[in-house]
Amino acid sequence: MDPNEEVEEATPVEPKPKSTRPIPPIPELPPVEDSEWSQFGLHDALLYSLSAASFTTPTPVQAATLPKTLHKPKRAKKTKPTAADKLDLMGIAQTGSGKTLAYLLPILQSLLPTALKPIRQRSLDALIVVPTRELATQITSVLSTLLKPINTPGSPPVISVGTLVGGMAIQKQQRILARGVDILVGTPGRVWEFLQDYNFGDAKKEFEESVDEATRIKWLVLDEADRLVAKNGSFSELEGIIRVARASHRLVFSASMDRAALMRTKKKIMQKRPDQKDPNMLSALLDRLPDFSPQVVNVSSDSDEPEKSVSKPNGLSSLPSTLKAYVYPCLPNQKDLVLYYFLLRHPGRTLVFLPSISHIRRLLPLLCTLLCSSSTPANQRQPVHALHSSLPQPTRLSALQQFTKHPKGVLLATDVAARGLDVADIGAVIHYCPAESPAAYLHRCGRTARAGASGLTLTLVDPVESKAADALWRAFKEPERWESEMDGRVTEALKKRVALARNIEGAAHKIKKAKADGKWMKEAAEVLGVDYEEEEHEGKGKQAARQDERMKDQLATLLKKPLVARGISTRYLDTATAQEMLAGSLCGIQQ
Repeated sequence: MDPNEEVEEATPVEPKPKSTRPIPPIPELPPVEDSEWSQFGLHDALLYSLSAASFTTPTPVQAATLPKTLHKPKRAKKTKPTAADKLDLMGIAQTGSGKTLAYLLPILQSLLPTALKPIRQRSLDALIVVPTRELATQITSVLSTLLKPINTPGSPPVISVGTLVGGMAIQKQQRILARGVDILVGTPGRVWEFLQDYNFGDAKKEFEESVDEATRIKWLVLDEADRLVAKNGSFSELEGIIRVARASHRLVFSASMDRAALMRTKKKIMQKRPDQKDPNMLSALLDRLPDFSPQVVNVSSDSDEPEKSVSKPNGLSSLPSTLKAYVYPCLPNQKDLVLYYFLLRHPGRTLVFLPSISHIRRLLPLLCTLLCSSSTPANQRQPVHALHSSLPQPTRLSALQQFTKHPKGVLLATDVAARGLDVADIGAVIHYCPAESPAAYLHRCGRTARAGASGLTLTLVDPVESKAADALWRAFKEPERWESEMDGRVTEALKKRVALARNIEGAAHKIKKAKADGKWMKEAAEVLGVDYEEEEHEGKGKQAARQDERMKDQLATLLKKPLVARGISTRYLDTATAQEMLAGSLCGIQQ
């Protein structure tokens, strides 16, 4: 074609009219008086939701960010956003400080005026990207709690929320997206898969229609941003998401923002554009956000002024002031004993971080036998669950739910659980091995002592791991040594229990294997047409089962005996000592 040839201007194609759905009005809610949230000008429905969910007082990070994110001037629909319409914010605060509400409330506040109309076009307004499936599910749960008084059961929701994560049925997520969502919470891989039209078909087209405007998505939130771009993160997917979303309101939150990234961002604010590329992954991600000039809000336990630079020289937030940190040097073969003893001494909800899935698979049956089997006295039982990346998503969610329900639950987890999970009343966090980095240690510890509550953390360190532990203590204050009262007498009693539990576990494995072998041999004999000595094999199985029952009875007897340190008599107890033992404060005695 001749480049100078005039081309007839194409007739513009009328856009496909977007569907509208009747949205029910918000139910009449009683007014909330004397709410500390009123100072931010929140919608009355949100004030009621916060009160109903027992969110009574804004946390420091919420108090610092909400004035910046709630009051932006409104602009006319379908007009191109100007610099004044844009909102960029980067929040740095320790784990458990309330970052989730800090970004959910502005999103809900912006949606409610539109949602109040009887009929409206349902389109995506907010995209929240998080590093793990568990965190995405948890954020959706918080949204459901806030929207419970607002959405009418049995009617289309006033504000619709969708979750887009891997490990769950695509068909279900397709149906949710096809109905239209206002807020979408997802992990980078599945969100990017959706944007690329893999397996989503018509749902992708509906999405493109909902964002194919000058405004694109209004809100883009990157939560746990440093984890999103970590060593095993999803940098390329995030680049694509940022490019497609083109949001006018961009919020980036992290608990361990790297100092280089923070200084880099401040430099961008001063110079408007970066003058060189930064090798830091998080800073590189921020460079991908077009014209990203954020207001930086830093809230740490060491500073009352949120606008100041990070509180620690290494760029990490401080540990919560309500957290008691301990360390216990021991030999590698003593760690199982120490862990078991700690769980006896502190029978509250406990999260145990292990270095690998194989560690979890080895410890789970052992601790289940000791803490929650038929041999365990009923008043001492502590259900034990596992959480790691190899588990199917429904199993992971079920483990979290069971752990959350029981006040004495124990959860064995890899670092997949280190970020974002907000399980109420986790009393203690145990590091079976020192964390790989100060940031990982910070996020592990952040599962306890949340929102001003008290908590305890214990790190087990063998001689080989002492250098790794020293690196952590250089970043944080060295913890106190845990006084375990594990003298020779207690240690021997623990060894007997653990050894017997391992034998029971081994016997159970043999019984299971014998049944499987017997079934296979019986089927093989039928195929070959030969006789099968069923009684002989059943006799061996019954003998193994009887031995297993004897060992369980022995373990039950051992578990009923109190663990008492040397020098304390169980025959002659004074009143004070007896009360301590009954309260469970002395050497692992539990009521």
